[in-house]
Amino acid sequence: MRKMFDALKPRASELRLEVDEFHGVPLLRVDGEIDHHSARELRTSAEAILSRGDKRLLLDLNRVAYMDSGGMSLLFDMVRTVAPSGWIGVIMPSENVHRLLEITGLVGRPAFRVFATPTEAEAAIRKDNRPS
Repeated sequence: MRKMFDALKPRASELRLEVDEFHGVPLLRVDGEIDHHSARELRTSAEAILSRGDKRLLLDLNRVAYMDSGGMSLLFDMVRTVAPSGWIGVIMPSENVHRLLEITGLVGRPAFRVFATPTEAEAAIRKDNRPS
């Protein structure tokens, strides 16, 4: 009976984060599931980067297969933080995560960008860096 109850306990999501830079823009490589528990760790890292005054942040979501409302809430908060002068970009989200981004209305917001490849992200950064 105890084993049955142990199986029902919520398991802690494991999330691995690596802070990097991509063509002058801070990059967080995310590996694992982004849920209510693990989103706290991601929020702490993102806030630390954005508190330095960075107005652009890239998230490599290539290794994220699952995201719940905790992760979505974090993304909406991040977009509000950088808008209107900056943007949050996600690189290579899985099909499931990309669909969630579309359904929730993040895709299409001026302060949120989705890049299918790092090359697309690089092109956007270069465009932003051109003098007006």
